[in-house]
Amino acid sequence: MRLFYNPTMETSSQYKKYTIIIGFAEALSAPEVVWSLVDNSFDVVVFSRRGSNSPLRRSKKIKISEVCPPETNVTHTISDLKNIINCFTPNIIMPLDDRAVWICDKIAASVNTKNAGPIGMQADLALDKRLQIDAAERAGLRIIPTHNVSNPEDLSKINDFPVLLKPAISIVEADQKLISGRHYRCTSKSELMNVTKTWTGTYPMVAQPIISGIGEGIFGLSTDTGVKAWSAHRRIRMMNPLGSGSSACASVQITDQPIDLLERMFTETNWRGIFMVEMLRDTQNQLWFMEMNGRCWGSMALARRRGYEYPLWSILYTLDPLFQPPIPAIYKDIVCRHLGREIIHILMVLRGPQSSAVSSWPSLGRTILDVLRIKRNHAWYNWHKGETLFFIEDTYRTVSNILKKKFRPG
Repeated sequence: MRLFYNPTMETSSQYKKYTIIIGFAEALSAPEVVWSLVDNSFDVVVFSRRGSNSPLRRSKKIKISEVCPPETNVTHTISDLKNIINCFTPNIIMPLDDRAVWICDKIAASVNTKNAGPIGMQADLALDKRLQIDAAERAGLRIIPTHNVSNPEDLSKINDFPVLLKPAISIVEADQKLISGRHYRCTSKSELMNVTKTWTGTYPMVAQPIISGIGEGIFGLSTDTGVKAWSAHRRIRMMNPLGSGSSACASVQITDQPIDLLERMFTETNWRGIFMVEMLRDTQNQLWFMEMNGRCWGSMALARRRGYEYPLWSILYTLDPLFQPPIPAIYKDIVCRHLGREIIHILMVLRGPQSSAVSSWPSLGRTILDVLRIKRNHAWYNWHKGETLFFIEDTYRTVSNILKKKFRPG
């Protein structure tokens, strides 16, 4: 793959064989990040939860080192990760999910390694939806009315239904374990108060009325000279039609996206690095701010298939703040699909909504036809030449792991 850079900067050849540590291996974006870096001559070490037996072990192009799962004991996780850093002396460490962002922020001051992820106040912004909502509102973006819920008593102030309750902070430390909270959909006051049976205020929540619409993502690299390499996509299908990670998404042009307001948001928060902003386009064609991801995102495959090498650019920008990403010259209209998640989508439609808050539901026949329809501009998540065994195992693991969680009794 040939890369074109600003002529005033040095090319990535000067960084050939630099070592990059990334993780967790279980992050949805991990395979695409691996391909982005190894195809450009970086040595990649991936840290993985001990015992997870990640499908990435199938690749001969990387090394995998295990750490204690942070859900078990994050103190041990940090110790294990520091040992990996001492062993491989990497040039950069890159967190791929929220738990890794939290961990890499905690060790940033104690290791002599550049961090391609957010640290300090930037890590707080990346993990706290309340800070994101406040920043987006100040920048002029359209915000869904939000209630901050700190304790069970705050639930009594909510009167708009149906409502979605979700954790205000992506990751919380409790008893030396990293946890992420539950999401709740409530259609009435009684359902809302039932939340207190499983949530007692251990972590803060935000409550927002549910708005019907289609999810869209806006991506870029925020630098000292503004946001570069804007791109966007919209969701075609989600694993769960009620709302979840996408199983298929399509590229869209950036022309009708609120990039001026987003650039203001990133300027005011002094954000540096790659980002993904999740928006919702409602039935009136209005865009609502949902949240921001300050690290690599799940649908990275779509951006990469269009020539937007955000993982590589994140590394090069961390190595050289003067880096300017090359913008693909031609817009390519593509659809990118995750095979395992597409299978789950069919099974979810077959199962049904499981909630009285849902007024409509996709038909099974139409769903099967849509999923089986493959066009020339369709591409697959995590497909890479020479890594067929990984692709097969990754698909199998995706289906089996989600079936265990979503289709278990009760």
